[in-house]
Amino acid sequence: RPQRLSVPGLELKGVYDYTSLVETLAYEPGQTAVVVGGSKTAVEYGCFFNATGRSTIMLVRNRLLKLIRDADTRTYVIDRMREQGIEIIEGAELVRVNGDFNGRVARVVARTEEGPLEIATDFLFLGLGETPNSEPAVEALGIEVDPKTGAVVVDDSLQTSVPGVYAVGDLIGAPMEMFKARKSGTYAARTIMGEKVSYRPADWPDFLHTHYEVTWLGLGEEEARQHYANVVTIRMPPNNPNGLDIGLPASDRVMLYAMAKPRLSGFQKLVFDGDTRRVLGAHHVGYGARDGFQYLNALVKQGLTIDEFGDMYELFLNPTHFIQLSRLRAGQKNLRDL
Repeated sequence: RPQRLSVPGLELKGVYDYTSLVETLAYEPGQTAVVVGGSKTAVEYGCFFNATGRSTIMLVRNRLLKLIRDADTRTYVIDRMREQGIEIIEGAELVRVNGDFNGRVARVVARTEEGPLEIATDFLFLGLGETPNSEPAVEALGIEVDPKTGAVVVDDSLQTSVPGVYAVGDLIGAPMEMFKARKSGTYAARTIMGEKVSYRPADWPDFLHTHYEVTWLGLGEEEARQHYANVVTIRMPPNNPNGLDIGLPASDRVMLYAMAKPRLSGFQKLVFDGDTRRVLGAHHVGYGARDGFQYLNALVKQGLTIDEFGDMYELFLNPTHFIQLSRLRAGQKNLRDL
């Protein structure tokens, strides 16, 4: 179920979440849409509202998109959201919603680091994420749940605190995605049948939609440097003052961007261990990489090196930009950043 806030005015017409928007929206919203939240739900809906031509303002209590594990990737995503017209206010907390004489949203009031903020709007979207419906399992079985999120607590075999009882999917918390529900379900079944398997969501790729597809797996650069002494990165666009003026190779859905607005053509980054030459993480902002990432993830878990990556044969562009970039460093005795 959607996470909710306890602030005055949320009962007014014009306040929506992901469960009510499609079923109950019965008017054409005005020119300003306000979105509350800073993770997948808020960002994906906020970018959609922006794409319909609305002036979209996002009120984020902490930081936007903390779930993206690499700082450069996160920065690129947020900068492009702002460049395409979304106003992002971090450190903002919704205080109340004021209505008009017809009981419809008229104004949103927030507390920000710069002081009180009032926004005139007839449309407010609460994108605060989801809370698992774990109460029936607690009442029936007394299983342990996370007191903050309500998610059922499981070990790496997906067993709950009650022996012989397993939990999967949205019940065990983020990421609340269909692919995770299927994956965790199969792993729980394998465990029940006696296999020794281990399931951790962090071991698999994740993604979200802004105006782009954003996909990542493994470690971001900052996390990698905490665990490895010799971290090497390769990235496009280059990390220099003119870097954003260099587009990614023209490919799916970014051909015009690559020619006319290179800064909008996408971002990608690979993180390596310079000593073992193994891929530690991969991060992509653009289009078409999601399918490639599920296979790339299997190779990375098997110890894929930059040299093996560079020796691959690309059949089509975009996720295979990684192959092209790896070729520029593969085979060198001493790896260095690109």
